[in-house]
Amino acid sequence: MGPGTSFVAREATTLSPTLLNEFTFSYTEDHIFLNPSGNNWQRPSSMTMTGFLDNGFGGKLPGLQIDNGAPRSGRQDLGSHNTYTGFYLALAQKNEDASVETQGYLNFSDTSPISSDNAWADLLLGRVSNFSQTNQQIKYYYRDKVFEP
Repeated sequence: MGPGTSFVAREATTLSPTLLNEFTFSYTEDHIFLNPSGNNWQRPSSMTMTGFLDNGFGGKLPGLQIDNGAPRSGRQDLGSHNTYTGFYLALAQKNEDASVETQGYLNFSDTSPISSDNAWADLLLGRVSNFSQTNQQIKYYYRDKVFEP
């Protein structure tokens, strides 16, 4: 099967007016490639920021994260419901490049001791909460087996 392939097989049997037996099998295959496109990702020659590691930065701009608190969730009322029993089994594997920032990753947070209490303002003022950088782009081979009753 090629990239982006998926299928689902499902069988449902009504055992009584209030009891349904359902079996579902699914398969999916996809490939994720994190390759920059266009010209907006390229590090301009005028950018003099350096990192901890001299790894060439991949010619990319640093990643950014701005943390300014968390949104509040609203109340959800419970109505009628269905009860499902059975089990879930998932066998998964992923072979892909790690999504790490070889060009560096800047974080601006309103919880940082040097913060102005506004992460966006910290970005504009250059108050970096922390900086991280990896020395190389590695490939991960994830294997996962999940069984849930």
